[in-house]
Amino acid sequence: MAARSSLETGWRFSLFVKLFKYGWKTGIVWIIVSILAVIVTYAVLRNTDNPLPFLDSVTSVTGIVATWFVFRHKLEAWIVWFLNDAAYIAEYISLPDKAFGLISLYILWTVLAVFSYINWKRILLCQTCSHVSNVAEDEEI
Repeated sequence: MAARSSLETGWRFSLFVKLFKYGWKTGIVWIIVSILAVIVTYAVLRNTDNPLPFLDSVTSVTGIVATWFVFRHKLEAWIVWFLNDAAYIAEYISLPDKAFGLISLYILWTVLAVFSYINWKRILLCQTCSHVSNVAEDEEI
């Protein structure tokens, strides 16, 4: 059995799963909802012994939002994952024990989020191009 290239598996993924992108109005709504959720989560975590309640609230909310976006096949999921991973890196750097293993792991996940965004963007563009070509073929008939 031959190994498959990432481009080939990306094409296979694009044949079975339709990717989407949010419009700017929906993006603004998600940003507002996320900010409100961070405020509420921060208010709860502030009353605990958590050393970094704000960063923990940001990472919790962005993790949930990013998971929802991936579930809905939204391109913006990888931007949110990138921000989530960057917040985790900042959190672990600011802790006194500096968890270098976790910092390394989140750096790796940040790089993977960038590559995943690029891959999904390429797939989304191919789906858009194939949709346009299918519409053009239908109009010629």
